[in-house]
Amino acid sequence: MQLTDILELGSEIDPVFSDRANASDSTFAHFERYPFVMYGAGEAAHWFYEVGVKRKGLTPRAVVDQRAHEIRNYQGIPCIDLQEAIVQFGKIDIDVVVCVGKFESFLTIRANLHKHGFSKVHYQGWFYEIHNLLEVEFLGVSAWRRMFQLNEAAIVSAYTQMEDELSQRLFAQLINAHYHRQARRFPRRPREEQHFPKDITLVKGCSSLVVCGAYDGEALRVLKQHGINAEKIFLFEPEPEIFTRLVVNVAKYQQEYGIDILAIPMATSEKTSLVSFLSGDGLGSKICGEGNYHVQAVSLDDFFGRDKIARITMDIEGHEGATLRGAAKLVKLQKPDLSISVYHDPKQLWEIPSLISSLQKGYKFYLRNYTSYAVETILYATHT
Repeated sequence: MQLTDILELGSEIDPVFSDRANASDSTFAHFERYPFVMYGAGEAAHWFYEVGVKRKGLTPRAVVDQRAHEIRNYQGIPCIDLQEAIVQFGKIDIDVVVCVGKFESFLTIRANLHKHGFSKVHYQGWFYEIHNLLEVEFLGVSAWRRMFQLNEAAIVSAYTQMEDELSQRLFAQLINAHYHRQARRFPRRPREEQHFPKDITLVKGCSSLVVCGAYDGEALRVLKQHGINAEKIFLFEPEPEIFTRLVVNVAKYQQEYGIDILAIPMATSEKTSLVSFLSGDGLGSKICGEGNYHVQAVSLDDFFGRDKIARITMDIEGHEGATLRGAAKLVKLQKPDLSISVYHDPKQLWEIPSLISSLQKGYKFYLRNYTSYAVETILYATHT
């Protein structure tokens, strides 16, 4: 098998993208020249705002949302309802970018917008930039594709290590989308299964769970929702404001369930040291050379010593590889189940499986997506 074979396997046409308003218009470059509004002020709008508005400098005229009377403005952009949008923009040639997660919701919204005279309606998922949120620098098509070609052996190896057909198909589609820098819709599982899949058997269970990038304790809510019993939970969260919320939620869950939960105000990394940290970034606070202050980072090997660990989950804005290297002894000796985010950089798709295999051979790998965008793609690794 070669890279070209994987690209071919991932090239199946998705009807979502044969249905664009105009394929050449569904680019950020188009909105640098033509007026547009955003439709929707929910979670998906956050992605377009962070990438399109903050990073690319696009300027929407307004955000249209049915809750406009409550929101009033979205990140400083006027928020209006559809009736007001009709009055303000119904007679001008304006594009609408619909910021929703589900394509089915987009179809309903677009049909309604067409009825009111808005003919140029775009789905947020049509923009490749939304599928590669943290890309900072693009050096041109030739250099970009060369990166994949130089890593052909690792890409092929990662593909062949995927344990089931869904994982291989998703892997091929992701590689194809990133190689060609073309947006597409990916097969998704329910969002509430993220890190706790119902269609994959993770053999070690959750008796002792480590969460790197715990946010405000969302893993606790998922455990409760799925009725999963855990005896010990370790939650790492270095962002100060979020950690304050995490502590409140931990106290509530400890009182309600009597679980041994430890909230840890540290980052995780390859070594135990102070690290530069970017706080308050809309796409996720992270360890970064251009950070605005320092936090304590710890390697999992240093922190846990002889503690028994059944599962480790990570969603730490591209620092997953470094944290895995800092858990080398733990992975080698205890073989915990792993749930690793691999959407922060396309290279993670092949680098993370390779790294895990170098630490301990015999892991079985599964790949799942939880949004239909490339974001929230998780690699699961389990060892018998």
